[in-house]
Amino acid sequence: NADVIEHRLAVKDGRLVLPDGMSYRLLALPESVTMRPELLKKIRALVKAGATLVGAPPSRSPSLETFPKCDAEVQTLAREIWGNADPKQPGEHRFGKGRVFWGKSLDTVFAELGVKPDFETSAQLGFTHRHSADADIYFVANPTAKSLATIATFRVGGRAPELWSPDSGRVDRPAVYDPADGVVRLPLAFGPAGSVFVVFREKASPPAERIVAVTRNGQEIIGTTVKPAASDDAVSDSPNNFTFALWVKPADDTTLVREANSGIVGMAEKRNDVFFPPHGNGFGGDAHAGCGLAVGRNGVCVFEHSGNYFAPTLVQATTLTNWTYVAVVYRDGQPSLYLNGVLARTGLKSTHTVHSGAAQDGSKYRGELGDIAQFSRSLNGDEIAQLAASMPQPSDAADTCPLQLTRDSTGKITAQGGQSGDYELKFADGHIRSLKIADAAGPVQISGPWEVSFPPGRGAPEKITFNQLADWTQRSEDGIKYFSGNATYRRTFDVSDSTLGIPHSALILDLGKVNDIAVVRVNGQELGTLWHPPYRINIASAVKPGANSLELDVVNTWNNRLVGDDALPVEQRHTSITARTVTKDSPLLPAGLIGPVTIRQAAE
Repeated sequence: NADVIEHRLAVKDGRLVLPDGMSYRLLALPESVTMRPELLKKIRALVKAGATLVGAPPSRSPSLETFPKCDAEVQTLAREIWGNADPKQPGEHRFGKGRVFWGKSLDTVFAELGVKPDFETSAQLGFTHRHSADADIYFVANPTAKSLATIATFRVGGRAPELWSPDSGRVDRPAVYDPADGVVRLPLAFGPAGSVFVVFREKASPPAERIVAVTRNGQEIIGTTVKPAASDDAVSDSPNNFTFALWVKPADDTTLVREANSGIVGMAEKRNDVFFPPHGNGFGGDAHAGCGLAVGRNGVCVFEHSGNYFAPTLVQATTLTNWTYVAVVYRDGQPSLYLNGVLARTGLKSTHTVHSGAAQDGSKYRGELGDIAQFSRSLNGDEIAQLAASMPQPSDAADTCPLQLTRDSTGKITAQGGQSGDYELKFADGHIRSLKIADAAGPVQISGPWEVSFPPGRGAPEKITFNQLADWTQRSEDGIKYFSGNATYRRTFDVSDSTLGIPHSALILDLGKVNDIAVVRVNGQELGTLWHPPYRINIASAVKPGANSLELDVVNTWNNRLVGDDALPVEQRHTSITARTVTKDSPLLPAGLIGPVTIRQAAE
């Protein structure tokens, strides 16, 4: 903002720099004809010192202070910085040590400056980049609620990456990466809402020590070659004609309202939104509408949203008790619903220009979701059936931990996790090494009964036995159904001598689904706090042959207690809230340890 530019921004070696280490190649101005003279003076100083500026010149001040002198001052400064620029024609002007561009896209300007993108990936990742005295530090984050794998490129030349985990502090040196053409190509894998610091400090390993591809049973599973997306799968805005599809397994109902293509219907109702319909203004104004999807155990609704408009153009009552493949196809502004590849209903033709609002979030969805497939065209019935057959149904839990190849300080490569099979590691110099991962024993499930303790005076029983793990909101006891806070699960499990006797192996405790935080203790030893999926932790350091005690402190949010309290007389409530943003009609959020809880061996 203007305050940062005026008081904190400087130029060093042609870059715009901030005191905290951030630096930028150029300053891009918003499309505006106004700017305060004080700000424009600072921009003039930055450009004169060597900064690159992109944007059209302003012509007046937004303030009436010293009017009309302020407007004349803006025009004089603009002529100095931009020269005799014609804002209607693309151009460039050199001023002092800096350069000024206008009427050109950022891609064009970067190409003229010979600047490659700082960070690139085909996935929807967020990133930021800063420098220290001896390192380039990237923070890369997955903003979605689904796992994803991608290949990212970093503009850091021939240096080796380190992966610093922000949740555990663990530092890994990946063995698979490839520096080429001034960038480093690095495969990255993220869990839901996962993130990592990627740090570049040391020189890249020589080609004979650097892996560029990994195959399993002849199929590449990890690589460093950026593959463009197939054109048919490319997702672009295609108003009124598009398709989205995914596997869903709802755990709650959604309100089924009457179909409508006008007015406001269903906005205030309890919905189980897979994704909320975005407002049409983001697509071009009130004549446009974003499309959203709600799926419950009792049916499916397709909603559209714009100015003074929130309407369910398709409503289908049906029973969905297990995984179901849901596809929505818009043809000329009219939605059709396919369930498990079969046409179930065609809704009302929209009165708006409709845009797909499909987004891979699902963090508030009550149930489980698979990945969303999106197409910028209307698939036909045969294509929907083929899609339903080809997209694998999500499993309740991953069978194995993903393969990780890292290098220690001595240069030794370590492989951890991965499915059984014959692997080939291809190195940058062309030589290949073989790796075989033998069949490991399948995961051992820790089933009920579980002893569960709740704190006294909070409405829940102080101690109860769960024969099976379940969402607290599905329990019959109101004290548990509406409980918010910390509950402790206790269980014993056995580990054989032979399991502990396997050298170089990790013993992974996988808690499955947890809402929302779990503290893990084995034999009284606290091993860590798990607060995001996958809820996994290595417990090998704490287990012993024979019987072992497992304790899990599980904590959820305040929402459910607030919902329950709103239905009680004031004197019986356990909580209070200043603004009544949660009521007795608000949805309950999944809570507790849902599992399944398993233990699996992960060889190294």
